[in-house]
Amino acid sequence: MSLWKGRITGPMDASMERLNKSLPVDIRLLPQDAAVNRAWMAELVRLGILTGEEHDALDAELTNILREFEDHKFDPHALPDEDVHSLIERL
Repeated sequence: MSLWKGRITGPMDASMERLNKSLPVDIRLLPQDAAVNRAWMAELVRLGILTGEEHDALDAELTNILREFEDHKFDPHALPDEDVHSLIERL
């Protein structure tokens, strides 16, 4: 998933794509990014934007993602995501 595609037409140059893809480096931050997502989810429930049921469903998916990460099921070189945040958002 490319975050830039919404604003730019045409394909990204291969050299820029290599520069922009940080997932092989920042995949190790997946637990921390999941924790940030959980904090945001709790705040969205507090604000009435998410229901408790929606929160629980998202939380279960984050738990599954973390389990797969801990089981080394992600090959960051084979995934299409630019960074760890876009990986979690896609999954």
